[in-house]
Amino acid sequence: MPTLSEAITVLKSLGAMDALNLDGGSSTAMTLGETPLHRADQTSSIHNVLGLFLRPPAP
Repeated sequence: MPTLSEAITVLKSLGAMDALNLDGGSSTAMTLGETPLHRADQTSSIHNVLGLFLRPPAP
């Protein structure tokens, strides 16, 4: 899991201008496409999702 500083660096490199720092509790999960990258606790349900979608640059 990246540190907050590492996450900031990645988001800035992707052109993000705003970001949210959310709770990293037991129901936290991260996926890329349909591939799970991290799941802290398999027993907790995930009730809310924040999706990030990359938009291709305008020509």
